Amino acid sequence: NSLIYILWKEHGYKGLKFVHRIDRLTSGLMIFTKNEVRAAEISRHIADRVVQKEYVCRVSGRFPDGVIECRQPLGILSFKLGLQKVSPSGKDACTMFEKMSYNGTTSVVKCKPHTGRTHQIRVHLQFLGFPIVNDPLYNSDIWGPTQGK
Repeated sequence: NSLIYILWKEHGYKGLKFVHRIDRLTSGLMIFTKNEVRAAEISRHIADRVVQKEYVCRVSGRFPDGVIECRQPLGILSFKLGLQKVSPSGKDACTMFEKMSYNGTTSVVKCKPHTGRTHQIRVHLQFLGFPIVNDPLYNSDIWGPTQGK
């Protein structure tokens, strides 16, 4: 019941090569190729950071106008739970944000991570006070009234 098997059996895609998976617990993205040469090439582009990632998400509240840069280092809060936090002793992380729209209660925000830390966008938005709507990890009452800031 693997995805490659389902794509072969139900849609006729034979011999797909798995290349990369990101954001498994959110919207997610999986990259497949039809041959080993392209798989190696795309893997190299991802590893060398040639591939640029851009995300769009809905956050709580009115996000500020303009481009907002968050350069806060990220560290592990819990290995067991897979939680991250802003931490002075963490690894460098940089994300650019820009509000696209606001509907009176939530904002749609464009997010461009310049580093690739685990949960980087989610943690940076929480730190800024605008957690992602319906995020079960970083938009929860368990973080307290300051949302873990």
